[in-house]
Amino acid sequence: MRFILALTSVALLSLGPVTGTAMPMDRKAGTAQGPVITFVAGWWEQENRSDAADRYWHLNRTDRRRYDQIEARIAHRHKRYHLDHYDRRDDRDLTEQRRLLDY
Repeated sequence: MRFILALTSVALLSLGPVTGTAMPMDRKAGTAQGPVITFVAGWWEQENRSDAADRYWHLNRTDRRRYDQIEARIAHRHKRYHLDHYDRRDDRDLTEQRRLLDY
């Protein structure tokens, strides 16, 4: 009877969560340092055009609406094709955006 009781209690204890066993002994070994990545929102950041935002806000209403439509088209294309960078399909739209901002 004692043997069965001991086996039952060991079985019940083994079902509980075990904490700390998966943690590495050396904390520095467990933390991998990856490269520092800076995410860039649009083409003007990629081309270091720091005044592009000011130029955008000084566009007249029609040009700003046109710029926003182009940006929405690019975003839709990137979402549809799972892109995270500009490619040749964006060239015409990017050229038009640059033209609107006088670049």
